[in-house]
Amino acid sequence: MGVQIFLNFDNPSATFQPGNVITGNVLLSTTNQVVVKGLAVTFHGEGNVHWTESTTVRLPRQNSQNFESPHHGDHLHPYHGHHHHNHDSAHHQHDESTVPVTRIKEFKNQETYLNGFIGIPICGQESGSTIELPAGFSQQIPFSYQLPLNLPTSCQLTSGSVKYFAEASITMKTSLLILSFDTSKSSIKTFDVRGLHDLTQVNGALLPVELQKGKQFGFLCCASGGEFMLELRLARTGFVAGESIMFHLNYSNSTNVTFEKLKAKLMQNIVYITFGKKKEEMKEMGEKLYPVVITQGTNGEWKDQLQIPPPALLTDLGGCRIMQIRYTLVKEIFFVHRYRDTLPGIEVPKLRFHLPLGQCLEAATIMYRISVL
Repeated sequence: MGVQIFLNFDNPSATFQPGNVITGNVLLSTTNQVVVKGLAVTFHGEGNVHWTESTTVRLPRQNSQNFESPHHGDHLHPYHGHHHHNHDSAHHQHDESTVPVTRIKEFKNQETYLNGFIGIPICGQESGSTIELPAGFSQQIPFSYQLPLNLPTSCQLTSGSVKYFAEASITMKTSLLILSFDTSKSSIKTFDVRGLHDLTQVNGALLPVELQKGKQFGFLCCASGGEFMLELRLARTGFVAGESIMFHLNYSNSTNVTFEKLKAKLMQNIVYITFGKKKEEMKEMGEKLYPVVITQGTNGEWKDQLQIPPPALLTDLGGCRIMQIRYTLVKEIFFVHRYRDTLPGIEVPKLRFHLPLGQCLEAATIMYRISVL
């Protein structure tokens, strides 16, 4: 077509905070004469969640030939699994009259966060006016655009994402014989948005926290009558990425159950939300084990640290309503005696501490906030 267009940001990292002004330029060059009707840069941001779930159903053979789905978002496919033959004639006749079909259902949701437009003048001409550019024309045309304040943070997850991009497009008037029509050419460049949350302005971020929790253990008629107690102490509740969560755990066992170890885990929890359906993902980000035998009447303490991994995600995604992210610090105990047998590594799932870890970005620094439920 004889026209080249390139979009560039002045910020080489292409990472911005809500409210920042994005500056850059559009490089426009021609190899032959063209008539330009307009040059613009648009800014887009959207969130998407998408996943599929499959189930196998049996349909009457005559109704399953085209495998059409009766439900919106469902897709039916022939089932290619193994068939188990049954010698019962009635059951065999029933199998012959139906066919197994795999139903795949899609779940989707979408949000729009940014839809901005700026017209760019060429050679001093106002945006939207027609101008004729000669062959060999080349110019870098600057632009600037201020981002809104309430933008969610960019992220790419297994079943969802928040993405942003800018698109520079030029519209040209093209003639062919007696016909005249518009054509266009564009250049797209992605960018990231990182939310700003200053934890120094959050009350209690540098204050210590203490938690206590206990649980009684007893099996069948052999109730212990005692309680296993945990007391967790943290010196502060605000952290920076790469730091470690220093914790101090006191324990007391007045039960007749022997415990073999303690565990501290940092868990990531992500919830994807569509209309009428949610999907939850749990991921372990790190753990520490304390292999100690805790018999009846034993008291003790565990001082250790759990490093915060460099975060790929922010807990606070801003205005995003289709994904929720949080981090949880979990304390668990394992016992060795159950029903008078020795079963190492049996987990007691309900004895745990939940400390959601919030995050914030200040310049290039990620901050964490721990609050107590």
